[in-house]
Amino acid sequence: KLSEQTLVVSLQGPVSNYFPQLPFHTAAVEWDIPGVGDSPGDNSDMESLYREIALRISDLMNVLHGEEAS
Repeated sequence: KLSEQTLVVSLQGPVSNYFPQLPFHTAAVEWDIPGVGDSPGDNSDMESLYREIALRISDLMNVLHGEEAS
């Protein structure tokens, strides 16, 4: 059952850097997103980062729940 699962998403490096061992029913995803961890830039940099993360989350929701999740 999907509601019994936990998902950890890392935006900066391997999940194992933050969680040496994941609990039962937990999955990990590592996204390589340019700009994460850089010093804050201008608003266009933040907007670009926001758009990239939002797109990845939308794609993930479609994978987890199917097309009706949109």
